[in-house]
Amino acid sequence: MNQRRAHHPSHQGLTMVELLITVVILAVLAAIAVPSMRDFIARQRIESVAKEMVTDLKYLRTQAIQRQAAVQIRFGSNADMTCYVLFAFGSGSFNCDCARTDGLPACGDPALAGVSMEFKTVAIRRDRGIVLSANPFSLNLEGVNGLPRNNAILQASVAGTSLGGEVRVFTSSTDLIVPKMCSVSGHHGAIAACSP
Repeated sequence: MNQRRAHHPSHQGLTMVELLITVVILAVLAAIAVPSMRDFIARQRIESVAKEMVTDLKYLRTQAIQRQAAVQIRFGSNADMTCYVLFAFGSGSFNCDCARTDGLPACGDPALAGVSMEFKTVAIRRDRGIVLSANPFSLNLEGVNGLPRNNAILQASVAGTSLGGEVRVFTSSTDLIVPKMCSVSGHHGAIAACSP
């Protein structure tokens, strides 16, 4: 008995309707995920800059104590960027400017006598969507103990221009300039919300 079976081709492709439904679902998921991802990336950038500033303030205090010299963090800005510079005063007590547009380093021509010594400059281009600001725009630390001159405090802000919120970095004259961070826009990753 020779039986022949009918051969039915298996379904191996997608119909046009199935393909369109898949594309629509993927488009909806992308429309939901892309804005969330952009905000997440902006928050991570802001948090990273704020953490770097906290580290730099600790480093500045260490430099003041090790060198037994007055040091300063100074904020600046121009049309292209916002920035800050860490430096020790030279014999001429020249201030440094991280927003210079003359092509010289933040503390000026190093060949000049008495020029302040630059430790570090952090410049953030405005097109990255982050803006730095501070009140006051500078903070001096004494060389003897690394404490702020005249019990001054610093309140700096790292803010997104459109996404990401704002993180504050601040010091206190009562706890040996241990910088702290808080998020103005509520809980921000590992950073707690600022108290009202």
